[in-house]
Amino acid sequence: MTPFEKQVRRHANAVSASGRLDKYEQAVLSVIYHVDRINTKTKGRIKQKEVAYATVAGSHPLHENYGSMASTTRAVRGIVEKLRNEHGVLIISLDSKDGGYWLARTEGEARAFENSARRKAISQARSQMDTCNNMRKVIAETITAAKRRDHGY
Repeated sequence: MTPFEKQVRRHANAVSASGRLDKYEQAVLSVIYHVDRINTKTKGRIKQKEVAYATVAGSHPLHENYGSMASTTRAVRGIVEKLRNEHGVLIISLDSKDGGYWLARTEGEARAFENSARRKAISQARSQMDTCNNMRKVIAETITAAKRRDHGY
């Protein structure tokens, strides 16, 4: 275990012991923290569905059967984001066949994830700007066409 990984695990333990996590955050963090013990075939990674099945993470209140305690991948994704953003836990993930969630093991691994997240955010921002600009153009053309029709052009 690298010194970086030891520090990441220490921080995860401190967050876990702080009492600031709700029971679902605690369950998801525990499953990701102990992934090596849960499934040794996955190279220390655990898939989103496996986290959902291993925990009772509830469902997303806006999009799924809220109130049922059936675990959902959307709820797991939200909890992982909260652990990252609000509690500073370095949980890495990959969207690939060999992907899943795991605690960062090296600084390089953490930096690679950071760079990937940055590229994804920039790409999504560009896509949203393209949509916004196209809608502005369509709205302007629609208004112009409506004015022409009203004035008999």
